[in-house]
Amino acid sequence: MTSSRPRISPRRSNRALAAGESADPARVNGGSSSSSSARLLQPPAHTHTYTHARLHEINAAATISTNCARSLFRCQHSLTTPSAHDARRRAGMLPSRPRERAVPLERRARTSCPADDAAAGGSPHRLAMLQPGSGDDRGPPGLAQRSVRIALVVALYWLVSVSMVFLNKHLLGGAGASEGLDAPLFVTFYQCAVTVALCWAMRSLAGLFPRRVRFPELGCDTQILLQVLPLSLVFTGMITFNNLCLKFVGISFYNVGRSLTTVFNVLMSYMILGQGTSLPALLCCGMIIGGFWLGVDQEDMSGTLSVAGVVFGVVASLCVSLNAIYTKKVLPLVGGSLWRLAYYNNINACLLFMPIILLVGEAPKLLAFEHVFSPHFWMIMTLGGVLGFGIGYVTGLQIQVTSPLTHNVSGTAKACVQTVVAVSYFGEFKTVLWWASNVLVLTGSFFYTWVKGHEMKKAQQDFMKDLQKA
Repeated sequence: MTSSRPRISPRRSNRALAAGESADPARVNGGSSSSSSARLLQPPAHTHTYTHARLHEINAAATISTNCARSLFRCQHSLTTPSAHDARRRAGMLPSRPRERAVPLERRARTSCPADDAAAGGSPHRLAMLQPGSGDDRGPPGLAQRSVRIALVVALYWLVSVSMVFLNKHLLGGAGASEGLDAPLFVTFYQCAVTVALCWAMRSLAGLFPRRVRFPELGCDTQILLQVLPLSLVFTGMITFNNLCLKFVGISFYNVGRSLTTVFNVLMSYMILGQGTSLPALLCCGMIIGGFWLGVDQEDMSGTLSVAGVVFGVVASLCVSLNAIYTKKVLPLVGGSLWRLAYYNNINACLLFMPIILLVGEAPKLLAFEHVFSPHFWMIMTLGGVLGFGIGYVTGLQIQVTSPLTHNVSGTAKACVQTVVAVSYFGEFKTVLWWASNVLVLTGSFFYTWVKGHEMKKAQQDFMKDLQKA
C-alpha cells in the first residue's frame, strides 16, 4: 500500500528554508493543498532538482517505514491492552472514560502501573480470571475482603429482617405468640413516627459530619405531601395489612400467606403499565399459586387456619405490588431520593393513622394495657421502629454490594430460614405436604427472579447490539 502524498527528505526542507523560502502553512499544520503540493514537487530552480526516480525511491522508503510503524503499534496494542476498544481510547481515538483524562498510548506505556491498569478496566488480574491456567490463581486484590463484606451485609439483612418479624409478632400477639397489645394500628403508627424522628436525626448528623454521613435535605413541603398522598395511601395499607396478617397467622405461615406478591406484580404491571410477561415467568407464578393453595389447605387440615389472616395476607401482597409500581411514578417528585420519599410517606401515614385509631377504638385498649407505663414495653416498641427504619437501609446496602437479582435470591433464602426457625422456636409440627407448599412457593419465587434477571440481561444485550449497528 503506497501513500498518495509525496514524501520529501528533511534535508530538502532545511536547504529550502536556508535559501529563504517561506514555510508552507498547509504543510506546517498537517494539511494539503494543490498549490503546496505543486511547490513541493517542483522546487525552485536555485535548489537541487529531484528527479522522478529519486522521488519514487523516497516514497517507497517512507511507505516501508510507515508500514513497520503500524505493525509495531498493532503488536504493542495486542500485548498491552485487553481489548481494541480500550486501545483506541488510550491512543486518544475515543473519548476518555468519565473523570479520566485521555493519555497517549506511548505515555501510558512509560507510566503504567497495575493500579492504573485496574482503574482503566485492563487489569492483568482480570485477564487471569478469564483465562484458566494463566499462572495467577489468587484472583484480583481485595477479593477476599469483598467476599467478607458481601457475606456480612447479607447476614445483616437477614438479621434485621427476621428480628423485625419476630419482634412485631411479640408486640402484636395473636396466633403462636404470647398475648401482646391488641392495637395493631397504634403499633404501626408508632413505628412510622419513630421512622420520621430517625430521618431528622440522620439529617442532623449529616449536617454535623458531612464527610461521614450522607442524608438528603428534609423539610415539610405541603405540596409534596399532597403529591405523595396517593402512594402514601397504598403504603399505609401495605404496612397495616402486613401487621394484621402477622397478628392472625403464625410466623411459619407468614411467608406463604404473603406469597402472592409476585403474582400481583405480573397482574398490576399488565393492567397499569401495559407490560407483558413471558411464558416461563407465568409458569413460575403458577407454581407460587399452587404452593399458596396447598399451604392454605394444610393449615386448614391442621386446624390452625385463620381466614382473616389469609385475607389480610392477600391484600398486603396487592398493596406491596401497587407500592412498587407507584413508587416509580412518585420518586421524581422528591428528587429521586428514596429516603425523602420514606420520610414523606411516613408523615402522611402518621396523619392517616390518627383518626383511624380513634374510629376503631384502639385508644381505650392502649390505656387499658397493663404494660402501657412500662419502660421495657416502650423500649421494644422503639426498637421495632428502629428495625423498620433499618430494613430500608440494609436493603439498599445489599443491592449496592451485590445486585437486585442477588437481593431477591437472598430474600427468598431468608424466608426459608425464617420459616424453619419459626417452626423450631415455637415447637410446631408440620406435615410433609405443608413443607411441600413452602418449597413450591420458594422455588417458584427463586425461578421467577432468575427468569426476569435473564430477560433483563438479554434485553440489555439486544439494546447494545442495536446501538452499535446504529
